[in-house]
Amino acid sequence: MIACIEQGYLQKEIADASFRYQQELEQGQRVMVGVNRFVTAQEDDLQILRISPKLEQEQVSRVGEVRRKRDQARCSKSVEQLRKAASAPKENLMPYILDAVRAYATEGEIMGAMVDVFGLYTEQAII
Repeated sequence: MIACIEQGYLQKEIADASFRYQQELEQGQRVMVGVNRFVTAQEDDLQILRISPKLEQEQVSRVGEVRRKRDQARCSKSVEQLRKAASAPKENLMPYILDAVRAYATEGEIMGAMVDVFGLYTEQAII
């Protein structure tokens, strides 16, 4: 299994299956209600969620307020403990993530600690 993963076999199989599935949809061999059968003629009915700049700014302000009111030392300590735990082999990170959340660390701060240790995964294209 490890050799399959390293050689990209599983990723290629998933990509091939996705391609076949899409071809079947487009050719009508596979039915998907609302996509290739029983499709409404009016696309005007489609409601797209648009966040107003005012609402976006309100949320930014709320996050800023949380950051101002939280115990910064506790938050920094919990994020640093998460970073250290992530560096340890086979450590369960969930308790550390929960401690960081309870200390009002943001999602970005929590993810940043893990990215520092694990890096960002970028899937390689299979040809």
